[in-house]
Amino acid sequence: MQKIAASQSEAVDETQTTQPESEAAVTTAAENPTEEKTEEAAAPVVEAARKIIRPSVLDSQRVRTPITSMGAYTEHKIKAALGNEDSKLYLTAADDAFANNGAFNPTQYLAEFPTNTRFGTPAIDACSRGTLPASGMTINVPSLVTSAGGGTGVAPTVTVEAEGGAVAATGMETSYLSATVSKYSGMNTLSIELLERSDPNFYAELTQQLQNAYLTTLDTTVVAALITASTASVATTADSAGIIKYAAEAGASIYKNTGYFAQNYIANPAQYQALLSASDTTGRPIYSANFPMNAAGQVAPTSIRGNVLGLDLYIDKNFAATTFVDSSSVILAPEAFTVYQSPTAYMSVNVVSNLQVQVAIYGYMATIAKMPTGILRFNI
Repeated sequence: MQKIAASQSEAVDETQTTQPESEAAVTTAAENPTEEKTEEAAAPVVEAARKIIRPSVLDSQRVRTPITSMGAYTEHKIKAALGNEDSKLYLTAADDAFANNGAFNPTQYLAEFPTNTRFGTPAIDACSRGTLPASGMTINVPSLVTSAGGGTGVAPTVTVEAEGGAVAATGMETSYLSATVSKYSGMNTLSIELLERSDPNFYAELTQQLQNAYLTTLDTTVVAALITASTASVATTADSAGIIKYAAEAGASIYKNTGYFAQNYIANPAQYQALLSASDTTGRPIYSANFPMNAAGQVAPTSIRGNVLGLDLYIDKNFAATTFVDSSSVILAPEAFTVYQSPTAYMSVNVVSNLQVQVAIYGYMATIAKMPTGILRFNI
């Protein structure tokens, strides 16, 4: 009985049809609607691919043109006139430049101002310096003078006397060396528009140019005063041998007459050139060679300072003599000539009638040649 029952049970199972998965899912969803919504929300959402829009600048191209020379340009100019469309395109590309679009090619102005470079005031630097008093337009410096009666003594003398001998008496005589204080000034008149609407670099450049002009005038004045006060050397030649003779004489003469040493050699550019080109019998440079060969000094084309035969060299372009001639240089003991100079000052004045502004630079200077025999000028 058990066997028959089992067989019937199996037969019943075999006759049952299997429900498809999709239908089962539908049935389950119908029975449990909450579970269906949860599964749908959890499913990833796949969007349609969006179209990429590129900026137009990425698609810009230049026409590859065969116009690489004036000949090629002429060729396509003729073809374009005859109706060739390609040549017309090439010409359009070639003419599409700043030449035909000047409004988009503005002129740019840089703040670089070409100006002559100055290296101070060489002649003034070679002299001794004094303090200019705060007031007065004349200065006096005490100095010994030749004694009265035609004698040559300028100071008390001391002599050797025997026992009980009379003591020599020589009176000291003094006087004053006078100098006039001169004003040196320069001015520039500017419109209010230039001052208020110009590049800030304008102020710096204006100040620099006024300063250069001021220093040039002062240095030129000192060079002229040195030449006027100096003593001429023994006639020599305008070459290296003449320079050596001149320097040797200056050293001995200045010491003999003043008791000071010759220290500074101020020369114009022509003598500067002669010093640079001076050479010995083998062609080796004398003043621009390295130690120990030809070590007579050091003169370089990159500096206005140097050394010549033991003298400090100052190159100054403000000499009246522009060639290697008389008065083209001076050698001096700095104590023999003193420059008294005030600080440089600036001032401005407004002109109300036209709204202009006047900017001025000024200062005061006086010079005194205390010992003219301490200054020796070059003489041919």
